[in-house]
Amino acid sequence: MLLLDLNNRYFWVASKQLHGEPPPAEIATKVRSLAFQIADKLREADDVPYLEEILTVLMSEDAYKTANDRAKALDAVIGNIGKIVHPRYTKLIHDISEKNVRGFVARPPDHQNNAPALMNQFPGTMDGEKNR
Repeated sequence: MLLLDLNNRYFWVASKQLHGEPPPAEIATKVRSLAFQIADKLREADDVPYLEEILTVLMSEDAYKTANDRAKALDAVIGNIGKIVHPRYTKLIHDISEKNVRGFVARPPDHQNNAPALMNQFPGTMDGEKNR
């Protein structure tokens, strides 16, 4: 689940880079925290499928030219792991995510999300976490 959380938040990093802007501080902080949480979990077991790919996405500065390239690699790793662990869920959530991304572009700016998993509990923040 940590990889999925990272993937969702890293979207903002890639999106902002495409627009020539830095990511919001709270997003960058959370992305870094998630990356280290994932790395800590990976140290607990050496036989994790796609270990090299995960660590490359998380830690290798020179592996990808852009945040978008890294986001695509992260998505691919998650997809590969999902095919092993829970293939049906992986396909369904991928389809939902694709529709959500297309909807993000097509929906009016004042759209209020009502999907329980995507609702922002702290309006005014991008990642649903209260500003500290």
